[in-house]
Amino acid sequence: MEFNFKNIGLAAIGVTAVAATGYGIYRAFKKEPTFVKPAEKAEPVKTAPSSAPTASPESAVPAVNTSFKNTANTLFDPESIERFAVFMMLWRRADTDIAFDPQWENGTGYFDHACSMVELKRGETARSQDEAGRKILLIGTSGGTIVIFKRYSNENNLALVSNSPKRSLVDLQVSSPVKLDDVYQVVDYVQGKGA
Repeated sequence: MEFNFKNIGLAAIGVTAVAATGYGIYRAFKKEPTFVKPAEKAEPVKTAPSSAPTASPESAVPAVNTSFKNTANTLFDPESIERFAVFMMLWRRADTDIAFDPQWENGTGYFDHACSMVELKRGETARSQDEAGRKILLIGTSGGTIVIFKRYSNENNLALVSNSPKRSLVDLQVSSPVKLDDVYQVVDYVQGKGA
């Protein structure tokens, strides 16, 4: 049997290539998959006040929720989607627009101070939006103003929360976080103008 060094060299290169490819495939499958974690909380973007006209609320379309982090606020949670859709309908149909006042904030992203600072008649609604783009719905009640708003500026998160005046004074109860039943109670209350 004749040994041809040329054939041996080619065979060695071939074996090395197969081994390297196999090792590369092995390493690729052995690695843990890497997932990019969504931001826990989007920081509000501070911008200078502008006198430029804003888009009309009727042209605003609610964002589709694609967050998989919190199963209570995912695309696959019909209740969250319905709750947010009813909220957006109420927000678009609000009686008046009110410029956002930073003094409404309590320092934790909630608007406790708007309950006493914004005066609305029973059943009257107003809409506003903070600097981060969070939609705010204000509802006049017998004991002050109830505030329902998007908790986070991340458009994929459909969480809604509320602030209310002292509960014993208010003739409309809205929980926080806001539930689907709560937004339908607001619809009934507003349609009956606080009756």
